[in-house]
Amino acid sequence: MVSLASILERVYRTTDYESIAWADAAEDVIDVLRLLGVPQAYIQKTTNGQRNNPIPIIVENFRGELPYDLAVPGACRLIRLDGNSNITEFRMMIESTDLFYESPTVREQFNSQFRDSSSTLVASSLSLKMDMAQDKVDLGNIPEAEAILEDVIENVRLAQSRIVTSSLKNQDFIPKYKLQGDYIFTNFNNGFVEMEYKGLPVDELGMPMIPDNMKFIKAVEWYLIMRMDYKRWRQTRVPSDEKVWRSSEAEYLWYIQSARTAARVPSLAQMESIKRMLLRSIPKINEFKTGFKNSNTQEQRKF
Repeated sequence: MVSLASILERVYRTTDYESIAWADAAEDVIDVLRLLGVPQAYIQKTTNGQRNNPIPIIVENFRGELPYDLAVPGACRLIRLDGNSNITEFRMMIESTDLFYESPTVREQFNSQFRDSSSTLVASSLSLKMDMAQDKVDLGNIPEAEAILEDVIENVRLAQSRIVTSSLKNQDFIPKYKLQGDYIFTNFNNGFVEMEYKGLPVDELGMPMIPDNMKFIKAVEWYLIMRMDYKRWRQTRVPSDEKVWRSSEAEYLWYIQSARTAARVPSLAQMESIKRMLLRSIPKINEFKTGFKNSNTQEQRKF
């Protein structure tokens, strides 16, 4: 991934603009990434709590809060966690067609069970952490106090994930969901949802990042130039400024289509996966329930 700063350096070199509003440029970059609409423009994430991924979505009272950086939602599965927050079981979820999904029936109340897995977080350790944070605040060290409080919040959420989980023993139960606004609504009362989704890539300063591909870089560069030229023409209404804007718009349209085409060309490894999925004498029609884990496994027939 390439930082926004390097893209703006290109814009400075190409144009005669003396200053660029970074906030406007960041918003414009997000716009062009969405206009591209290809997987390479996003970062693949999943709510499994591993590495830099967010923790599983906690469903309480048939509702859970979606990740803050969600750009394009993907598949969901109901998961069961052990005492160490490891996934022990899962069941793929399908999107609900129920028009009254926010009004669960009495039967759906029994689709989840509570299970106490003896939380490792005790009140004394929580109190100690809070005292440490207060000491940092008294000393004026706000960043360290914030870091301690973030650890407390994370520990509380992890402890909660050890206490409440869903029973997956009912084989007839089909978990369903519906996305609405910033929430996911489910047909089970309590549980944990792992969602794979695409998020907007950002750097440590919260600025958007661009795939390290020259066609993507040029598309973003000329989109920013086109936007600034358009704003200048809107202010001056001078015919020469309109010609400059039209020229930069043509450059942008060329490069964004080039980036889209490049993103749609599969790699050799992707083409091999596609070949293995298509060249089968017995099609696999139930791969969704396993999350398509083995859909590209080559068929082995014995006669």
